[in-house]
Amino acid sequence: MDLASYCTAYIKTCPDYIDLYNKMIEAEEICRQLWEKYTDRLLLHGDLYHDNILLGKNGYCAIDPIGVIGDPVFNIPIYF
Repeated sequence: MDLASYCTAYIKTCPDYIDLYNKMIEAEEICRQLWEKYTDRLLLHGDLYHDNILLGKNGYCAIDPIGVIGDPVFNIPIYF
């Protein structure tokens, strides 16, 4: 069981957090749909923002990657 599934299963056992549980289920479904729609599987930076992009004599360089797998489209929203 992955961490996300474990957390979702735990939250389900807490009656005070039923709204959170429902949102977690909804988020998992959205992630599943996006994973199926965008099918390229490449190593992504995962934490791309202006402080992680340097300009040097050889051009731009992205530093401090988290290193996640996914479609390159998923690097874009994090930058903005």
